[in-house]
Amino acid sequence: MASFTDLALNKKLTNMKNLFTCIGLVLLLSITSLKLNAQTKYFIRSLLANNNVYKTKDTMLLSRIYNSSNGKVVKDPRVFRLIVKPLDFVKYQIMEDGETPYICILPYYSFKYYPTGDTIVDIVFNGKGVYADTTYDYYFKVDSDIAPYHKYLAAQSIMGMPVALPIKLRKYDSEIKIESNISLSYAFGYRIKIGNNPYRKYFINFIPFAFGLNADKYFARKEDAKTDELSLTYYSFGLSYELRGLNFGVFGGWDKMFGQRKDWVYQDKFWLSFGIGYKFKSDN
Repeated sequence: MASFTDLALNKKLTNMKNLFTCIGLVLLLSITSLKLNAQTKYFIRSLLANNNVYKTKDTMLLSRIYNSSNGKVVKDPRVFRLIVKPLDFVKYQIMEDGETPYICILPYYSFKYYPTGDTIVDIVFNGKGVYADTTYDYYFKVDSDIAPYHKYLAAQSIMGMPVALPIKLRKYDSEIKIESNISLSYAFGYRIKIGNNPYRKYFINFIPFAFGLNADKYFARKEDAKTDELSLTYYSFGLSYELRGLNFGVFGGWDKMFGQRKDWVYQDKFWLSFGIGYKFKSDN
């Protein structure tokens, strides 16, 4: 029979799980429902794929070089001037980095043409994003210089990455057991850059939600034979430190099995672990 101490601990862990679940749901609803900017859904789609998405408040001078909708190279002598709204910024994705970067402007910007013969075309914000010829269809070469402190990593706010958890600390019969298994999760969180140096890419990641699959040993009682089975991490959370894409963190969560294995000894019980994650796309 469980002691009063165990019951109290389980109650606290259940309350903690409910709290973090609510926080995760609030963050998810905020991301999906708040229309902070008309580029948001494209930004999130690019971000979850870990693409190089940046933002800037600077006006940029560009050359139009490629049409991604038909695969044709564009030879256009005109200068394209990206105009950013006052007190706002524009998000763009770096398609190829180097001495001369090539970018794709996320949707809801359009061309503003001037009288025939003019050598300048402005690219301006348009909340509807309904144009036959949109900026999103093109790659641009950046002709103007952007100071490092005017170029911000857009993924600084929201992140997603795979995480491996090689061991888990679990409680069983009032003892702490170290279980080694193959555990892979995908984590979502809030990413904060450490320091103001644009060349040092160090971050702290607050992770309110992660889920994954695990190769675990199933047994219902201590004396039972153990069999290899799959379990689901249906909720976990953690904190990680990121150095040049490599993440090291501490995680906690709950696992479960299904069907005839619902009596697994670790069913819905809290565990602690350390995790290793990696952001595959570079931030350069």
